[in-house]
Amino acid sequence: MTNVSNPEKQRALVLQGGGALGAYEAGAIYGLCKEFIKEDEKEGKVERPVFDIIIGTSIGAINGSVLVSQFLKKRKDGLNVSLAWNFAAESLVDFWKYLSSPSINIDQVLKNPKTIDSKDMIIEWKNAYNNHDKDIASREAFEKYLFGKISLKFGLDKIYSEPEKIYDKRFKDKENTWMMYDNKRLRESIQNPENGVTFPIKTTFNENDPQPRLLVVSVDVENGSTVTFDSYEKPDGSRKTMYPYNEKEKRFDYELQYPEGLKIEHIMASSAVPLFYDFEIIENRKFWDGIILNNTPLKELMEEHKAYWEYKIGDDDLSKSIWMKEGGKRVPDLDAFVINVYPRRQKNILEKDYDSVRNREQNIKYSDKTTYEEWVAKLLTDYITIIEKLIETGNEKGWRNDIEKIFECNAESTLFTYLPKTEKIKYKDLMKRRFKITVERIERKDDDHSVASQITDFTERTIDDLIKKGENDALDLMKKIRSHA
Repeated sequence: MTNVSNPEKQRALVLQGGGALGAYEAGAIYGLCKEFIKEDEKEGKVERPVFDIIIGTSIGAINGSVLVSQFLKKRKDGLNVSLAWNFAAESLVDFWKYLSSPSINIDQVLKNPKTIDSKDMIIEWKNAYNNHDKDIASREAFEKYLFGKISLKFGLDKIYSEPEKIYDKRFKDKENTWMMYDNKRLRESIQNPENGVTFPIKTTFNENDPQPRLLVVSVDVENGSTVTFDSYEKPDGSRKTMYPYNEKEKRFDYELQYPEGLKIEHIMASSAVPLFYDFEIIENRKFWDGIILNNTPLKELMEEHKAYWEYKIGDDDLSKSIWMKEGGKRVPDLDAFVINVYPRRQKNILEKDYDSVRNREQNIKYSDKTTYEEWVAKLLTDYITIIEKLIETGNEKGWRNDIEKIFECNAESTLFTYLPKTEKIKYKDLMKRRFKITVERIERKDDDHSVASQITDFTERTIDDLIKKGENDALDLMKKIRSHA
């Protein structure tokens, strides 16, 4: 493919899964959008996209779909790019307020006949609290815990149903009862007409009308591999996902097509929490929440970014870029912003407290583990920079033919992207796919009121608090970046 204009750099947003903790992402996105738009307006670049790529898993995929859909909606209404992004970020915050439930009050709960089975627990906690028991939870933590307990028993109006009891048929174990929830309410909330998603989501790269690329990460249950659904088109103009690559047969085992764009089932495939919700089925394939394989899809971002631009630019212009020839084009560099809702560090872990230990386990299990991937990407960038300097020197010294012979040698690695490669990968192919990446992280901090049921705490008080914390942490990051500029 030739005569394709591509940017030197793109900006990406990486969103984790984490249920109600997604409200923190909404606040952080709002803060980032506000700051980037402010910078662009100063520079007179109101048509510059705030984010070129958004990739998310689970609630991150839901947040990404709301953001992209609301942006497209306002662009269709005639707003410029900056105003459309600002509106989309505000709509995402409104979406979270729409999802939230009224906060609970301990005294009111005692009067509710539905929660009579919690009465003794509440009275015992109140007595211990009033007696200043050093081991007792704070009022805020207790109300969070109580809300999680009640919501899992009776469901949440806009998120999930009351549980269905599924009894053990295999072992006939009466204690082995599965509590399964229906996600119909969440599907309806995502598609609410006011601040939700209008499906399908179908976008494309256009320098005159910049549309964000939405990548949604899920897991194929039977195959056990990560699967990424994409709002952008493939080289042949189709919209499809192919996985995994079968090295022996030189082809992809599965191909899922969605020519109209991403639909609600793709978002739900990324959000099908194992054991909590049922599988999401697409073309007879079962899917689970992407969180179980990779809750921070930075690797998937880099793979999809390289794949798209390799075929968008074309082999000829990519080859020219190696030798710094006129007309040569490179895969755009990436500035990635990762929003972490699970803190890696935490204080005050009560080793004899089951809820505290469960909470810490979740935070470690689903926290960002991509620092090594980032380090490897930067190390490869350094190696490529050295090679580029050697090429530059070689051109000056007349060693071009010798370098070309080295580049034509087969590489040890096997690379594939949208289309299987039947030929061996050569060293020059590695050079063609090069790009630089910087990663900035915004990470939620835990506090003394955290509970293990934090992902189900959709109370107005908690949602508002998470939104504010996310926005403030985003503003702090932007100040830090500017101070180092």
